[in-house]
Parts: sequence; structure tokens; C-alpha cells
Amino acid sequence: MSWARAGVLGAVGAALFAVESVLPQPVPLGRLGLGNLAVVVALFFGGASMAFSVTLLKAGLGSLITGAMFSPTFLMALTGGIAAAAVMAALRSVAGESVTPLGVSIAGAATHSTIQLAIVSLIWAQSDLLWRWLPVMLTTALIAGTVVGGLSAAVLARLYRAQTGT
Repeated sequence: MSWARAGVLGAVGAALFAVESVLPQPVPLGRLGLGNLAVVVALFFGGASMAFSVTLLKAGLGSLITGAMFSPTFLMALTGGIAAAAVMAALRSVAGESVTPLGVSIAGAATHSTIQLAIVSLIWAQSDLLWRWLPVMLTTALIAGTVVGGLSAAVLARLYRAQTGT
């Protein structure tokens, strides 16, 4: 793993996280998760260890930039991000080259949304009624994962071309 690449991708992820934090949310707890573009790129470009490093940098720096360090937002970003990175890394490890950035991104978005709902449900709401939001959140995750996966595929194609000189 290249620490310099991980640092750059972590900074990009944190910047996208911060920019997105000021945009309106289409549904409660629902965002595109543009910062996850850096995690998907890291997974395909540098492997699972780089993806986890970028996840930690994105959540930490992004929360620091937005003033949300150690807040509920930070807790949800960190736990959702780690769980999503674990699922994406496992999917990539099991499926190998047959899984695309699109598939990995959708799986990560669904995992992130589910973990966020679990955290809110366990810590704040402590109600099963909150789980009624799951279909809405998973629909949002499907859309967000598709957008982030498509953008990640485009970024990876450019990075691979730049690396090979073609």
C-alpha cells in the first residue's frame, strides 16, 4: 500500500464528505456518500488495507472539517464506513475481478445505510418502528451506490490509463 496514495484519497474523501454535509438530504440519513468514491477507488487501486485507511481518514478528517468530531454524525460515519469497507473488501476478495466498482459500491451503500439505522435505533430511538425506514434507505442506497460506483469506475479507468500510459 502506498501511504501517499492513501493520504491523497483520504483527503479527497474527506473533502467530498465535507462538501456533501452542507447539501440538503433527500431523506433522513440519506446522502449520496460521494466521499465513498475515494474508498471504492482505494479498494480497486490499492486493496483492502488502503480502503480501510481511506475510510478512517475520510471519517476522521471529514468530521474534523465539519466540526462533527466525536458527534453522532462521526459515530455513524465511522461505524457505517468501517462496516461498508469490510463488506466491499470481502466481496472483492471472494468475487475477485468479476465484481465491478458498481457492484461493490452498491453493497457498501446498502451496508452503510443498514448500520446507520442500527446505530440510531440502538442508541437514540430504541424502537423497532425506525426499521420501517429500511426500504426507503435501501432504495436511496441503491441510487447512491449506482452513482458512486459509476463515478468510481470512471476514475479508475483514468487512473489505470495514466498508470499504463495508454
